[in-house]
Amino acid sequence: MVNSSPGPPSSEDVLYALNHVFLPPKLPQEEDHGPDRDVALCRFIYEACQEFLEVLPSQDQQRKWSTVVQMLKNLLESTQVLNRDVLIADILRLENGG
Repeated sequence: MVNSSPGPPSSEDVLYALNHVFLPPKLPQEEDHGPDRDVALCRFIYEACQEFLEVLPSQDQQRKWSTVVQMLKNLLESTQVLNRDVLIADILRLENGG
């Protein structure tokens, strides 16, 4: 369900990711928070985790890291659905480690 290639990120999304991941915290000059920005940030992290998974040398490391990738995929899908019944069903289907 996760659209893995929604197109290139906007310059605002890239700037948001830089400000909230790589640059040191500072007092906000203006409010830049929004649901679309958070989804874009999650998508950046999800895609980076997928790429990182491919370069892990052992299957044990890949298995462990795939849990993180699956968690981020579930998070992205839950932001796209926004249906209470679907979210409850997804939560109830979670297994240990999910």
